[in-house]
Amino acid sequence: MKTKESLKYYYKEIVLAFICIVLMICEFYIVNRSLNVSGEIKKAKNENLKKGSLDAYLAGSTKLEEEKDKIDIINKAFVDEDSIVGFIKVIDTLKSDGVISNFSFASESTVKDEITGFSVLPFTIEINGNVDVINQTLKTVYSEDYLIRGGLLEILKNNESGAITLKYGGYLYVKENFGKSR
Repeated sequence: MKTKESLKYYYKEIVLAFICIVLMICEFYIVNRSLNVSGEIKKAKNENLKKGSLDAYLAGSTKLEEEKDKIDIINKAFVDEDSIVGFIKVIDTLKSDGVISNFSFASESTVKDEITGFSVLPFTIEINGNVDVINQTLKTVYSEDYLIRGGLLEILKNNESGAITLKYGGYLYVKENFGKSR
């Protein structure tokens, strides 16, 4: 026969098992209820998103119409086959003035800019002169309606004459279809 202590231990186990069963039932109820609530929240969120998307679309299309002029200006900044001639004329003018000693495109075809993902034509320019001449030359190149991002910059100074040579590498942004019609 079981002793009093073993019976106490037995009753404790039964009570603990009963408590565990009650806690498991509560846990299942809470999990089930939270899943229902999260489903309702998700459904409401999707409905709001659909309604908000339509509102955002309508507001965006209105905003797009307002910003069309600005978009056109930005699109003109990307060079195509016709407008690159103007860029090269600016460089040739500066070259004939003796300010630019060397200019070249680093590639015959476009490459993807690692930073922006847009198509670019990498180029290098060597500018000779004092600081004012170099500044003015860069202002002239950058003042044109072309989108340019600077890259390599190397400054060499001749200690005897005091002349400065700036080796400047940049990226000329071009339209996606640039060079594809050739």
